[in-house]
Amino acid sequence: MTSQMAQPQERLSSSLVILSVQMLVVGIWLSATGRFAPVIVNDTIGYSSFPFHSMEAALDHIRTPGYPLFLQLNHLLAEGFKSVPLAHYVVYLVAILVFFMGVWKVTASRVIACASASTLLYSRVLHGYIDTIAADTVAAAAGIAVCGFALWRIAETRRWLTVCLVVATAISWFIRPTYLFLIPFVPMLTWLMHSAVPTTGNRPLWKNVLLALCITAGPVLAYSSLRYCVVGRFGIVSFGGYNQVGIAGQFLRQNDLHQLSADLRPTAETVLQYRASGELPPGQYDNLPQMNYMRLEDRYDITIWHEFSPAAEDHVGHDARAVNTQLRRLATELICLHPRDYVVWLAKAVRQAAKKVLWDAADNPVILTLLFMALVRVCRPGFLVKRRRNCESVIQVSPQVLLLLALTYLVFSLAVVIPICPPLGRFTDAAAVMLASPLAAWLCGNWWADMDSTGA
Repeated sequence: MTSQMAQPQERLSSSLVILSVQMLVVGIWLSATGRFAPVIVNDTIGYSSFPFHSMEAALDHIRTPGYPLFLQLNHLLAEGFKSVPLAHYVVYLVAILVFFMGVWKVTASRVIACASASTLLYSRVLHGYIDTIAADTVAAAAGIAVCGFALWRIAETRRWLTVCLVVATAISWFIRPTYLFLIPFVPMLTWLMHSAVPTTGNRPLWKNVLLALCITAGPVLAYSSLRYCVVGRFGIVSFGGYNQVGIAGQFLRQNDLHQLSADLRPTAETVLQYRASGELPPGQYDNLPQMNYMRLEDRYDITIWHEFSPAAEDHVGHDARAVNTQLRRLATELICLHPRDYVVWLAKAVRQAAKKVLWDAADNPVILTLLFMALVRVCRPGFLVKRRRNCESVIQVSPQVLLLLALTYLVFSLAVVIPICPPLGRFTDAAAVMLASPLAAWLCGNWWADMDSTGA
């Protein structure tokens, strides 16, 4: 009995050792290549200047308090932003460990859990954004942790796991509002996994799904209600109007003016005057048709910060909340006036997101290596021969579960971004962070089967 208990413990320890060694090696590589040196980006000032001195100002700011609070905690360790990239990495490692535990509990395979979690160490969202003083890496880590806790909770019914899942989900959108997609994602994942994971078979499906929805949506409703009571706005942040007008604002035409609401016409007229002045910054793709995707993406920031935002400020003042409301209403009316253009945008943005995810995957040397190994495996004689071994269920179920997780996460994540924003690299990289996990799980499972067949 003692030896039977020691063997699983030994395998768990060896899996964690392998994962920990990779964490150390990747950390050394990041340090040696200068990736722990902070890099200031355009978004940094919005986080570093967050108004913590006043609750009303904090709740009315264009940023949620999560990442600014993270920066404040880092100030206790070092001056400025010196410790921030390293702190990014530490938080990301914690998320990987949570993901490891979740996959292990669902698949009952520590080896597959180790292989799946290891792929996260080589993701573009880590290596591309760890040094930038922005919320990308920490938000991605929070999303990974939510996936880990969601899987873990599906496999085991424990109250503390539910609490951890609620906290991780709230932290995610508290850091970056686009992570609100996790609220429908968690119950959807619970529903999809119900038949795939044997441990959920005896639980009432809809009760489990509704509970997952309630526990993830509760903190959002509470925080939104707090904002409504303090600043008169329901929602977690007042910034969606800026984002939405970056796309919808490009649909504005001269003959739209008489169809807009009376109080929105002055802002629209001012925007058209700006465009006619010839003083706007030139775009790289201005010579392309107006509905060309690259032109729409290229002029996104110009439309927001050089056209509609200053035009709205001319008429409603410099109150960001009032400007956001004005821009949101204007964007909504422009979409209603040009529904075809908006549908074309959605289709082109989805296509661009797919192209970017696939191209970035092909550009990742670790994913290319995994694909080459998979090709070698598929081309081996006897690949299609059905195996009947004890590990067969792990081989078959693990890649399916992880592929379901990765694709659902990808779709839900981009479904929040694409309607209001171009699918830029920092969004697609975060959305596709787990795409290599099912491939690693499949390769690992087949390798384990080969080991078992040879008696190794």
